[in-house]
Amino acid sequence: MAEYPINKGIGRPVEFKGLKAQYLFIFCGGLLALFVLF
Repeated sequence: MAEYPINKGIGRPVEFKGLKAQYLFIFCGGLLALFVLF
């Protein structure tokens, strides 16, 4: 776990979490939009 620090200053964690982060942001954004609209 120590090999994957939550620090945007390093390149590898950003690339590793970048792909999942986009889907998470889109998914969370969609859920928030549904809650706000409905």
